[in-house]
Amino acid sequence: MMRRQSFLKLFSLLSAIAVMLSIVSCNSDGNGHDPGNTDDIPVESSASGNSTENADSLPYGLDFGGEKIRILTYEKDSLWGDELSVEELNNEVVNDSVFLREMYAEDRLNVEIETVKSSNYEEDINKSQNSGDDTFQILSGATVSFSDFIFKRYLNDLYDIEYLDFSSPWWYEGFTSEAEINGHLFIASGSLSLSMTRFIFAVFYNKNLAESNANGQLSDLSDLYGIVHRGEWTFDRFCKLGGELYNDLNGNDLMDGEDFYGIGTINGIAMDTIYSSFDISILEKDQDEWFVLSVDKEKLYSAFDMMYRLMYETKGCFLPGSSDESLIDLQKMFAGGALVFMVNKIHSIESHDLRNMSDDYGILPFPKYDENQKEYHSYAHDQYLSFGIPSTVSDTACAGAVLECLSEYSYRNTMPAYLNVALKGKYMSDAQSREMIDLIVNGLVIDSAWIYCHTFGGNFGWNFRDLLCQNRSRAYEPLFTDKEREIKRVIKTYHVGMADYFG
Repeated sequence: MMRRQSFLKLFSLLSAIAVMLSIVSCNSDGNGHDPGNTDDIPVESSASGNSTENADSLPYGLDFGGEKIRILTYEKDSLWGDELSVEELNNEVVNDSVFLREMYAEDRLNVEIETVKSSNYEEDINKSQNSGDDTFQILSGATVSFSDFIFKRYLNDLYDIEYLDFSSPWWYEGFTSEAEINGHLFIASGSLSLSMTRFIFAVFYNKNLAESNANGQLSDLSDLYGIVHRGEWTFDRFCKLGGELYNDLNGNDLMDGEDFYGIGTINGIAMDTIYSSFDISILEKDQDEWFVLSVDKEKLYSAFDMMYRLMYETKGCFLPGSSDESLIDLQKMFAGGALVFMVNKIHSIESHDLRNMSDDYGILPFPKYDENQKEYHSYAHDQYLSFGIPSTVSDTACAGAVLECLSEYSYRNTMPAYLNVALKGKYMSDAQSREMIDLIVNGLVIDSAWIYCHTFGGNFGWNFRDLLCQNRSRAYEPLFTDKEREIKRVIKTYHVGMADYFG
């Protein structure tokens, strides 16, 4: 465990990071207090100064006597391998903030933290629960599947855990309100989940290619930031600007991955963006705070028709496939100058391909449904991390204090390091793209149907996504009828069958 004496030796390093964060932050235009917007929050290190007495919101003097807290997460080589724990300092600002975060929490609370990166994640959880062992004190998992453990009764109600304060800005209220079940909260997410930001979808554009093609009806390609600021960045505008751009570079008369296109996207998870980005909800809560299916069917069908036309009837749109690997293929094409626009996760900014891209690029929010939509909204792929405390934990107060401490440190240090230094400071080349990052992250919208996709959500979004992947453009109504019946049945079943748990 990191002891106080050795931790204090790191103050100078922490202060240096704080100065760097402050410099970058002062050049930003933040205007909110949700977990993604870090420009107007204090970015000085929580541990800088001569003591740690008033470093955070937890009560002064908390001391858990060296208690060991084991956090279960995914194996090192996974998408989340470096999100909760890293092995050493390496002078990369995000890596070092993650390293120092764990050390700070250990020192602040007098605990020993061990992050277990499992290759048998679900098996480890089941084994611990079935044996009743207090093996892990905190669990982290990909939200869409992690929430399944609630219905196995594996998780504590976080509202009952001492030291957890969900009114604090390091917990994303948009997630908390959607994850809450009849006044109970079993999983939570916020600033500790870097993947909640990393997995947000956005539109990237090659500035050089946009300028070189900005003529005639495509002259707006030279004013993309202006279009966004004026509220005119709609899906129809996006398709018109990129949809006709195509060049058969290899001359084989086939539209393949060696040609030039205006738009690159995938026909898998990128389809899910339309729900949040087009302001289409799936689940809402009634007056009794219980889930109900609430979908604007006509708007949903219209949105999928729009996506269908882009993917299958637009000459300038390239689809490399539907898997996560296809997103990497898009990165390579975009970095190689074969795409004007690319739909991808913010995480791709960190990739080797975009870091070494010779052309300048910018970033834009995913387009609106139409100009009547007031704001730009963002969707985060449902694999981002959320957190819970197992029902087998004997000392929930210690687990709650550690989770709160790590989350607050992330809010004040790690998330600013990621957004203000790594993304805006290191990778983005212009102030307007940095402003777009704020717009995209602040526009994040969560729908409980994605949190509870396998249960209350009835795989609704996945099933409609599959229609497009299978090129079945007019099968909406029968699918909706089937899903409506299924979801209503499932919601009622859980309401009755788990009344003692959710009541």
